Amino acid sequence: MAEYVVKVLGRSKYQDLENNSLKEEKKKAYLESQKLSKPEKVDLQEIAERLESIHELVFLRKAVVKDNDEKTTAIYGSVSKHDISSLLQSSYDINIPRDSIVGDEKFKAIGTFSVLVKLDHNISVSIPVSIKPLEDPQATENHENKD
Repeated sequence: MAEYVVKVLGRSKYQDLENNSLKEEKKKAYLESQKLSKPEKVDLQEIAERLESIHELVFLRKAVVKDNDEKTTAIYGSVSKHDISSLLQSSYDINIPRDSIVGDEKFKAIGTFSVLVKLDHNISVSIPVSIKPLEDPQATENHENKD
């Protein structure tokens, strides 16, 4: 068959066909080597146990300061599902989608709150989230200088 292709189509067409088949074989081999094994099923019970082992998630936020220097629980900004999910990923290497964190609220005050993480229809874990005031070094210096 190769002789027929060379005679009828010419030498360059034969080389093109040969090159294309080699390219296809290389491409096929590459794709075979890059095939990922089936993703392992995530053990939700193990993730739940890891979440339960977390004592509390702590967020430091700047507190709103009023002119009359009274204590306030308000903070600048908020703590959202995204913040909680990011902290779990970065600190505990637990990847929780934001959709798994129940509730639409953003926490906008200093205090300790309970956040429900629903991993499955029958597996959910409550995690304590603590928002603490971030100490402002300038405010501390100013307060000390007033005395």
